[in-house]
Amino acid sequence: MSPFSTPNLRKTAGFTLVEMMVATVILVLIVGIIFGITQTTSNMWKNTTGKVEVFRSARAAFETMTRTISQATLNTYYDYIDSSGNFRGSGMTTSGTTSAINTTFVPSSYARQSDLHFICGQGATLLGATFSSGSATYTPVSQAIFFQAPLGQTLNSSYSSLDKLLNACGFYVAYGPDNTAPGFIPTTPRYRYRLMQFTQAADSNMVYTTAAGATNQNSWFTTPIATTYDATSNFVLADNVIALVVWPKLSAGDQTASNALTTDYSYDSRKAGFVSGTGFLKTFNQLPPVLQVTMVAIDEVSAAKLGNSSTPPNAKVGLTSTIFTSATYPTTAGQLNQLQTDLAAMETTLAANHLNYRVFQTEVAIRGSKWTSN
Repeated sequence: MSPFSTPNLRKTAGFTLVEMMVATVILVLIVGIIFGITQTTSNMWKNTTGKVEVFRSARAAFETMTRTISQATLNTYYDYIDSSGNFRGSGMTTSGTTSAINTTFVPSSYARQSDLHFICGQGATLLGATFSSGSATYTPVSQAIFFQAPLGQTLNSSYSSLDKLLNACGFYVAYGPDNTAPGFIPTTPRYRYRLMQFTQAADSNMVYTTAAGATNQNSWFTTPIATTYDATSNFVLADNVIALVVWPKLSAGDQTASNALTTDYSYDSRKAGFVSGTGFLKTFNQLPPVLQVTMVAIDEVSAAKLGNSSTPPNAKVGLTSTIFTSATYPTTAGQLNQLQTDLAAMETTLAANHLNYRVFQTEVAIRGSKWTSN
């Protein structure tokens, strides 16, 4: 070989067509798997975030409601009664009427007295099967609660520094149109279940004008609710809340199946029930120590599925005539109480109708409760 000749170089071997196709297939599979994982994760994140956003207003409303309920007060004091359970006067007698000061009154013992009122129970019982507010008609569903609390809300700016002024308060669920849209905008009424908040300014508090013994002891909240539907005193706290359940209870250490404060969720601090030799009901002018508050909400998509009828679609959401009417405790270990049974039945109906829902539940300790069994 000549020293100046070029040597034969061995050609470098490359990938065959089959190898390239196999590599491409593997690459596509890997990319597809990664894309699928990413897409699934993204969908899960969007769904979770969406559900959180959908029920954010309901959660905020629930927290507002329970925080306000915890401030309920009766400002209970002790007053003289005679042997028949009558107070000196200007208060409730055993016959459910008021009387002037009795100058021949003979005191026998003490009893709790209050000018304020705490009441909860079925919304249809407290507000009527239907009620009108403005030009619209509303149907109460599930339960309602009304009380006084020192929120300090007033219409007079001169009183703004008095942050402990008493306000009449309440929460209830009603089905009906949305009356908050401006009248000059022609719109079709949007019928929904809504959690309503009633808060009457201290300047307008009517509880003292409907004292115990009045013909309609509930008029301090029924009258203003039927009169106003606005952004300050009687307004929507959250849309698409389909049920509210308020269960007055003793503290956990005291509560048993035999000493329940109520068997139907109702509680009325003005219900006297005087029996000679026994005294008044334990609940008379007392706040319950604990309230178990349960709220069920659906999302707007589910609400739209229910239609826009003026008649409440109670059957589609599981609001039967007997649900949330019996408050009973289990008599054997592991047995569900009636509230748990009712909630399970409602959830079954909601799921069967493909309605997205959330259940909010907590126990609220009433700060102003000074419970005594005497």
